[in-house]
Amino acid sequence: ISRILKGVNKKKSFNIRSSISIQSTLNRFYIEPRDLKKASQKLLKRSPKHAFKVSSRQGVTAQLWEERRRLTESWKPDSTVTAPQVDFVSRSPSESRSVVELNLRDDLKLRDQYINPYGHLRYGKLFEDMDALASNVAFKHTSDRDPLTRNPKLVTAAVDKIFLKREISAESNVRMIGEVVLVGSSSLIIEVSLDVIHDSSVERVLRSQFIMVALDRPSNKPIRINSLLLDSEDAKHRHSLALELKEIRKAERSHSLWNQAPPTDEERDELHRIFLEYRQHRRHALKPSESSSSSTSFSYVPMESTCLRTIIFCEPTARNPSGEIFGGFLMNQGFLLAFMTACEFGGGVIAEFVALEDIIFKAPVNIGDFLKLSSSVTYFQDGYCQVEVLARKSDPNAPSDVFTNVFNFTFFLPNVHHSLRLLPESY
Repeated sequence: ISRILKGVNKKKSFNIRSSISIQSTLNRFYIEPRDLKKASQKLLKRSPKHAFKVSSRQGVTAQLWEERRRLTESWKPDSTVTAPQVDFVSRSPSESRSVVELNLRDDLKLRDQYINPYGHLRYGKLFEDMDALASNVAFKHTSDRDPLTRNPKLVTAAVDKIFLKREISAESNVRMIGEVVLVGSSSLIIEVSLDVIHDSSVERVLRSQFIMVALDRPSNKPIRINSLLLDSEDAKHRHSLALELKEIRKAERSHSLWNQAPPTDEERDELHRIFLEYRQHRRHALKPSESSSSSTSFSYVPMESTCLRTIIFCEPTARNPSGEIFGGFLMNQGFLLAFMTACEFGGGVIAEFVALEDIIFKAPVNIGDFLKLSSSVTYFQDGYCQVEVLARKSDPNAPSDVFTNVFNFTFFLPNVHHSLRLLPESY
C-alpha cells in the first residue's frame, strides 16, 4: 500500500497486481464445501495460544488478553505439554489483583470505542471488559507457573447482580479492579468493581462478582485449584462478605420461577391488581358514559407486542484465550437487544441502564453455533422497565435448541408517561 501511495504522489504508473496479490488471497481463504467441516474441526483443535491471534477484540479486553498471552508464554512456553498440575499452593489476593485504567476523558481514540451514537457509555462493552478482567485474575491465581504442566481452562459459570449507582459519563476516567475473594475446590469468585476518577476524589459506581470454574482441558471436568491465603484484614472481610452473598444467591435461586417455585403473595397481589385495572379499563372503553371524571385512563401494551428476536453466528473472532465464546460477549449481545427493546417500548426514548440481575450460564456456546436471543418487556412501573432476554444456542448440524441462560436488565425510561401499563396475556 505504501508503494501505491508513493507512486500516486510521484505521478508514476504502477501495477496493482504487483502491490496486492488478489488471486493468492482468494486461494488462501476459499474452502471447498466438502472440506468445511474438516477445516472447522482443525480450527477448534488448535492450541489456546492461537486464540489470541484469531480474536479481534478491542479496548481493555484486547489489552487483558495480550497480558495473558505474555504470561502464558513466560510461564509455560511449551503449549504441547499435557501433564496436569500436581503441586498446589496458597496464593494471596494481592498476587492476582489486577487494575485497569480507562482514560476516556483524554484518549479520544479509546473513547470512540466506548461511546454509543447517543453519547452514552457502551455498558455492554464494559461487561466484556469485566469478564475478561475476572478471567485474567482467575488465570493468575490458578496457574502453577510450572513449564512442565498445563493450565486449566477457565469458564464463567455465573455473574452476580450488577447495579449501577449512577450514570457513568462517557468522558470520565474509569478504573476497573479485579480481586479474588473466595476459592472453592474447583471454582473461585472474582470481585470486579468500577471507580469513576474525579479531579479530587474517587467514586465507586459499580461492583459485581464473577464465578469462574477451572476445567481440565482434555475431559472438561472440574479440577482442583490453588487455595486462597487470607493474609490481611481486608481480605478476610471481603471473604466473609462473599460467603454471605453466596448463601443469599442460593436462597434466591431456590425461590426463582425458573426453578418451578410458585409466585409469592406479593406477586399474586400484583397480578390481581393488573387484572382489575384492565377490567375497569375495558368496561369504560365499552361504555364511556359510565366512566367518571375521577377514573384514571391507562394505555395498555400487550407484553407479546414488545418481543424482539435476533440470531448471531458465533465466529472465531468472538472467542476467548481458551478457544470458546466468552461470557462477556454473550452479556454484550444480550444488553444490546434489551436496550433496543426498552427504547421501542418507550416510544423512541433513549433507555438508561440501571441493573443486570444474576446470570447463570447453563451451557457453553461454541464456535459455529447459532446464538438465538429473544427479548420482551416483563415489568414497567414509574418509568423503570425490566427486559428479559432468553438465550438459546443451536448447532447447524443439530435441529434442536439448547437453553443457555436468561438475562434480566432494568432500564429507566425518562419522560415516559406513568399511565403506560404492561399487560401480561398468559401465565
